Amino acid sequence: MPQMDLASTYEPKTRVGQPRRYLKGNPRGQTLLLPKTVGEENESRFIDTFIDGLNLKRLGFTHTAPLTEGRPPYDPSDMLKLYVWGYLNQVRSSRKLDKECGRNLEAIWLMRGLAPDHWTIAAFRRENAGVVKAVFRELVRLLIRMGLVGKDLVAVGGVKLKAVNSNTRNLRRETLAMNNERMDAAVVRYRALGRLACLVQRIIEEFSALWIIR
Repeated sequence: MPQMDLASTYEPKTRVGQPRRYLKGNPRGQTLLLPKTVGEENESRFIDTFIDGLNLKRLGFTHTAPLTEGRPPYDPSDMLKLYVWGYLNQVRSSRKLDKECGRNLEAIWLMRGLAPDHWTIAAFRRENAGVVKAVFRELVRLLIRMGLVGKDLVAVGGVKLKAVNSNTRNLRRETLAMNNERMDAAVVRYRALGRLACLVQRIIEEFSALWIIR
């Protein structure tokens, strides 16, 4: 069996005396065409399709009727898409959502290039705080219609059946009502954390401005 030269097997691909090459990005001075769409399996597509199918006026959202005078407002469906996208990606602060509209390709695609400022995002969240819960309920109804969530009722007589179940896994009507209350409480906590994140971000910016002046 011929002997294998290990030194020649693991030698670098570059020639002796030449510098090693690295992968290089595009020059920053060159104009680049960013992708105008997102992947087929991206969650932003589901958010866009789901919210477009909602009747926001019936749910109680503000600015659902177009105005004939003054500066036109942002479409509440676009603002809701940004809110839900931030919820899924753990972006609570309205200031951070403002930045993501200008640098995140998913947010840019979802908002179709619109970039509302943080005041507008915070105002939308404050004015529609009580109706966001209805959006999550509509999502659950959609999942039920699609067959992804079952509502089968099992009736058992006096026969004793051996099954692997416990009080924590047994969902009764009372348990489902408690779960709905927990979901509503979680939405309230999320809105509170969003307001807190906006406040902390504002304090940091004001402190940074005072530090620069000094």
